Amino acid sequence: MNSITNSNDSNSEINLELFHLYFYKLPPFQLIANKNLTKEQSQIWKHKKNYWRLIGEYLDYLQIKQAGCTLLDPLDSYHLHKAIKKFISISAKEYFAELNLMTAGWHLIIKFAAKNKREFPFESPSQMLAKRCERLSILQSEAFLSEEINQGNTLGEVRDDWANYKRLIHEKFKAGEAEKSALSALSKSEDWFDLVICAIWDSRVKGEVKKAWNDFKEAFDEEAAMWQKKDYFKEFNVRLASIKWHQGMPADAQSSRRITFS
Repeated sequence: MNSITNSNDSNSEINLELFHLYFYKLPPFQLIANKNLTKEQSQIWKHKKNYWRLIGEYLDYLQIKQAGCTLLDPLDSYHLHKAIKKFISISAKEYFAELNLMTAGWHLIIKFAAKNKREFPFESPSQMLAKRCERLSILQSEAFLSEEINQGNTLGEVRDDWANYKRLIHEKFKAGEAEKSALSALSKSEDWFDLVICAIWDSRVKGEVKKAWNDFKEAFDEEAAMWQKKDYFKEFNVRLASIKWHQGMPADAQSSRRITFS
């Protein structure tokens, strides 16, 4: 636990668990230990390392800012493409909204995990979010580090995932799909945030959880829009592309033609 002194009040201390040192280790180095990476794999590995490092720094920035301190945007200290800066900002804000939702519903999450006999190795919401992000970093890396063919998700598949989750949090279930069955499936997920959704579901319109839930939906919708709209980064002349990995080599998901990174 890192202790930070609020600059607005020299007599008060803000105790926050900061993320940047933990996120510097994502994805875990063990994933590439003793591996001979292709040029393209090395490039994506470096990209993923930079992504999680920046996410960690921006999460800390958002935490400290929420606590009432004034500080500079850490992304301004890097020479980032404007589209990348926007991407990092939107993603980090969604994770931060998850953290606030975990914090508001922490007692509900602990109770739900115990009731459903789920292993729960966390002492704080920050630890839970950190482990969720570690798992995501591993899943993201497995595709391009694999020696198999046709690895990874297309943009269409990613967009479907976001659309399905959006229907759930906005309570717009598919025809014939009951709320209870949707939550039951979610409760069996290995993603820790799915457990959070199940735990706070019945309290999402009450008290502190209600505000955190509404803030989360807003942040989620912004990131969902980023993935679902083909021209989201049109202002920066950037288009997202579908890539599949074939034995460590990137290829266009539709044509299977090899892609060369610049």
